[in-house]
This record gives sequence, C-alpha cells and structure tokens, in this order.
Amino acid sequence: MDDQLPPCLQRLKGATSFEDGIPGESGPSLNQTAYAKASGMISGLETAHLEYLRDHGTPAGRLYGAVLLKASSRVGNDQSFGKLLLDDSKVLYHSGCKGMEFSVSEIARAFIDTGHFMNFRFSLFCKLTAPAGSSTVTPRELDEAVAQLMSSHAVEKFQKGDSNQPAVPWLAFQRLLQNGEKSRSSITKLIESHQPAARIYGGILLLELDKVAGTKMLTSWIKDDTPVTLSGGCVREESTIGKLSERLLHGQPIVMMKNPN
Repeated sequence: MDDQLPPCLQRLKGATSFEDGIPGESGPSLNQTAYAKASGMISGLETAHLEYLRDHGTPAGRLYGAVLLKASSRVGNDQSFGKLLLDDSKVLYHSGCKGMEFSVSEIARAFIDTGHFMNFRFSLFCKLTAPAGSSTVTPRELDEAVAQLMSSHAVEKFQKGDSNQPAVPWLAFQRLLQNGEKSRSSITKLIESHQPAARIYGGILLLELDKVAGTKMLTSWIKDDTPVTLSGGCVREESTIGKLSERLLHGQPIVMMKNPN
C-alpha cells in the first residue's frame, strides 16, 4: 500500500522523530510540513491509509498515524491511540531544538488521558465539536465577526468578568474558527490589521488552519513590541505581540478553543 499513500503520509511513515511543530533554528522540518499538509487535507484522507500509517510506520510514523486518525473524528481513542498502548518502541520527541526519548506507549497514554502530549496538540479538526467547514456561517456573519475582532481592544481568553460567559470577541473568533478554510481571507484581514488584538486573533486562527504558515507568521512577530492586552475574566495582562507569539509557538493556549462549561 506504500505507493498508494499521499506524499505527506509517505513522509510521515518513515519519520525518525515525533515533532510538535515548534520550529528549530532552521525553521519547520520536513516532518512538520508533512503533518501540517496531512492535517489540512484530513477530510480527504482515507481511513485505511491512516490505519496503515499507524500500523506499519516507524515508531514516530505510528504516532502520526494515530494522531491523524483521531483528528479525522472517524474513530475514538480505542481505534487510534489504544492500538499503541502495548508498543514499547522508543521514539525521539522533538520540540524546537530539544530532543527527548519516550516510548510509543507513553505518548499514546498521554494523548488518551490528557488530549495532548507535552507541546504536541491537535490541529483545528480535533478542537472543534464539528469538522471544519461543516458549520453554516454566512458571508454576512463572517464580515460581522471580522468587524468585531477589528474593534476589540483586548484578546479575550473566554469569559468576561465574574459571569463566566463567553465574551463577544471570543464568540466572533469561534465563528471564524468553525468555518475552517472558508475563513482564510477573513484571517488575512485580521493579520494585516493595525489593531494588535485583531492581529493576535488572526495569528491563532492561521496557526490552527495551517500550522506551517501560522508558525512562520508568529515567528516573524517575535520581536514585535507592540503592546496588547490579554484578558481572562477579571484578570488583565499587559503584554506585547512578540511575547504572545512566543507563547503560542510554545503551545501555550492564549484563547480557549471551546466553551469550558
């Protein structure tokens, strides 16, 4: 079946390390690029191909296969990571320039128990309650969402004050997030905005939609000292675009992807 796999899966099948997407000194690796490509076309990948990757890849390839299977929303933990719980093969986990050795079973167990492994978190397709592009966000709603984020003076993590209810900008962010690839032009508007909070929202959305492009964008912002406010309920934090970009690149959540209630 090897010759039937899309090029991105062929690359992951032979991967010698399992990488979380944080680039090293030379930028995104071939594995990261292949994983981002596979994530971006997840709805078009055949389940049989993903199962083959999980069963016949290198230790790292098997983990990528399990992640993509779970990301496809077609199977649960038992059919994705559960298949690797007895796999004691060693794999090199890479985060940026740092490499650490774990067993495949350790990493699989972490995904089942916590939904992530260290800085490796699922792409957009696992974080949504429905597959990307399945929502019926109208063009008018998209325009309204962009306008709302353009006028936002702070990046809202989720709640507002003591109410524990979603902030209006957070709801606008969700409309763009749930619309997946159809939000691409709207995300570009946010990134090109003069409003710092809107740019951060755009950077987060691009990272969720296209990990390689999002990583490149956030990396280019690291030295940007433009002030921006991060709001989490009653707590407000004064930061900069550069500092928040670094946090996002290290897998730290700036905005909740879904309602915690």
